[in-house]
Amino acid sequence: MNRHALSILALCAGLPALAQTPAKELTIGSDNLNVGVYATIDVGIGSTSHSLNFDPNLVCDTAPVVVFGKERATGMISGGLSMSRWGIAGSFKVSEDWKAILVLESGFVVNAGTTGNSAVGLAQNRLTGPNWAGDSSVDGQIFNRASYVGLSSDKYGTLTFGRNNSIMIDILVPYDPLLTALVFSPLGFSGSYGGGGATDNSRVDSSIKYKVKVGDWNAGVLYKFGGVAGASSAQTGTQFNVGYEHGPFGIQGSYVTFKDAFSVSNPGGTQALGTISCSAFDTSAFMVATRYSFGQLVLKAGYEEMTFKNPSHPDQDKALTSLFGQVVGSWNAAPYATGTKKLHVSWGGGNYDFTNKLALYLGCYYVKQDDYSGAPATLSGKSSGNTTYSSAMLDYKLTKRLDAYVAYMGVYAKGGPNAGLPFHSNETAGLGLRLKF
Repeated sequence: MNRHALSILALCAGLPALAQTPAKELTIGSDNLNVGVYATIDVGIGSTSHSLNFDPNLVCDTAPVVVFGKERATGMISGGLSMSRWGIAGSFKVSEDWKAILVLESGFVVNAGTTGNSAVGLAQNRLTGPNWAGDSSVDGQIFNRASYVGLSSDKYGTLTFGRNNSIMIDILVPYDPLLTALVFSPLGFSGSYGGGGATDNSRVDSSIKYKVKVGDWNAGVLYKFGGVAGASSAQTGTQFNVGYEHGPFGIQGSYVTFKDAFSVSNPGGTQALGTISCSAFDTSAFMVATRYSFGQLVLKAGYEEMTFKNPSHPDQDKALTSLFGQVVGSWNAAPYATGTKKLHVSWGGGNYDFTNKLALYLGCYYVKQDDYSGAPATLSGKSSGNTTYSSAMLDYKLTKRLDAYVAYMGVYAKGGPNAGLPFHSNETAGLGLRLKF
């Protein structure tokens, strides 16, 4: 091992704790190398009125949604507000205007000490339990939240290659009234809103992403490569964003389209445990979000419309025999054969800072589903209906890097989104601590 490599190891071992801010600049050889190690650890106690068992593979342990469970479940939650994660960020200057950058970031379950792996949770449980499990983009990858390298310039923007956050996720974090709280906001819990209809695309593999800011305007574009032999457009995606932010006002717009997106679910019917069920579909979505500050009060609102159709390349999709390291036991390559599915998502709310340490967050979310059953007189999961979410959170900053919170989310569903479920409503409440370093 050469002297520079030993120096890097020694410096990384002694890096001070960081809160997703650049590390203290380090100089190695002739390169101006800046390396930062950071983490967010969020842990608390939560209680859900109707639930299956908490699952140690899911990054937030529980699901604040209407499910098959009939009993109350109370336990420790990981990531009530923010997904617990650790990461490495680095950069070095390559010219007067440009620097090379890299980010490697992994989400984990604090209570189990494991990397988040929703696919394993799904494979190990039926839809009815014993544990709750759900689809996610965090599926056991070593760096499941982000893994990219690129070039960045204050003047010309940032270009990155690898596993990138979707552009819609970037918008949602500052424009969600609950800041995409993982357990207490539907926009935070379900990555489908940030993935343009597919939670697995809230973080986009094999993608190129470019973002730039000119004055008060910002823009972004992302393209996902499919890498499928004989069908170059299969499993590809495109995202666009344009926004304007000046003083107290901000507005962002985005459009997303994916061909052959995937969703993963529990083994069904006689399908063996230890396998997963998969669906393939095309999605498109557009989103508009806005906010305005009145001193200590910030108001936020947004609208998203998502459209789901049968996949463009079903044969290529079904050729996959495994996803996220799990064996695919069954494929559904025509989930919307009875009609196109549309979801209309709207939200409003905001936050008020009582002091520079204490803040209250309130949000309401409404998701309307159009009928796509082909038989509107018969109630099914494809029938029209809606789901309403009401969220509240009180957050207190104990220090710059440590805050305590108490939060609540109530859910009420009717029609298609609630078909076959034993309850129309669910409630989740919790309290916890979040440490950033």
